[in-house]
Amino acid sequence: MEKDLDRPIAYLICGKVGSGKTTYATRLATERQAPIFSIDAWMVTLFGADTPSSGAGGPIDFAWYAERVDRCEAMIWELCKQQIAQHRNVVLDLGFLRVARRQRFVEWAAAAGAEVQVHLLEVDITTRRERVAARNRLRAGTFSFAVTDEMFDFAETLFEPLAATEIHRVVLDHDVSPA
Repeated sequence: MEKDLDRPIAYLICGKVGSGKTTYATRLATERQAPIFSIDAWMVTLFGADTPSSGAGGPIDFAWYAERVDRCEAMIWELCKQQIAQHRNVVLDLGFLRVARRQRFVEWAAAAGAEVQVHLLEVDITTRRERVAARNRLRAGTFSFAVTDEMFDFAETLFEPLAATEIHRVVLDHDVSPA
């Protein structure tokens, strides 16, 4: 029986900073002819000009940032529901660092009638730091904003490995190279 062939798929792209999530999501969206929803693009477009300045080496207001990410994700999901209702796949480039966040999107997708695939990108920290430094320097390709060492290190503490209870299909990619 081909139970899932007619169900749209919500692709959740998951990985640490610099793992190639946006590059991978862009390729996947092209292959699957699906719209891509990338949190960095939303945040820069909607809030980039309003981002509080941390000054030279000052702390970043992560609470300010997180609250706006939550708002963006709520709107992104509303758009995804419309796509899923039209039997279209969606690609979500939202980082998905936390188990609870991934689980929320899995539940939303299931309620909307979509299958879920989590694509986990695993890349060593040295390679990821090099990619971020190059992206910051070149400001091309997937660049949305400069990722400072402080931001990189903080994001490292946020990532939660996939839990055994995450029962959806997981696709691992250990060697994602930027385009």
